[in-house]
Amino acid sequence: MSPDLPDARRIRDLLRASMWGPLEVVPTTGSTNADLAERARSGAPEGAVLIASEQTAGRGRLDRQWVSPAGSSVSMSLLLRPTPAFPQWGWLSLLAGMAVAAALSDVASSAGSVTLKWPNDVLIGGGRSAASCLNALSTPTEPGLWSASASTLR
Repeated sequence: MSPDLPDARRIRDLLRASMWGPLEVVPTTGSTNADLAERARSGAPEGAVLIASEQTAGRGRLDRQWVSPAGSSVSMSLLLRPTPAFPQWGWLSLLAGMAVAAALSDVASSAGSVTLKWPNDVLIGGGRSAASCLNALSTPTEPGLWSASASTLR
């Protein structure tokens, strides 16, 4: 394992008893969300996870550019196929931001310093440290296909 890449074996071991997988860790990608969307259209299962140490062409909320240079962050996308498919799943974006903030609170030196800036930026001590993004990937045959992603600064 490279020191610059997340430890895929350890992550797989931790996820073994969950719905998450298959898991792929890559050194660089244009966009974890775009790559996972392509895998979804090719039949990837719900729970597929893609992690990268560098993202060169990511897109955030309102189609804003989200670039994470090598070694500066970890970007991750996961594939969801929730049922039933209905408009309220749009709340998943806010819930993803809350989950990222909660996870960082568990490891931050001061849990009170972790806050969520509406709707998807996570701040630690007032500085942006993570962001989450949810994209509908729906197709005519699969109306409830979603990709959720998060990037966390190292």
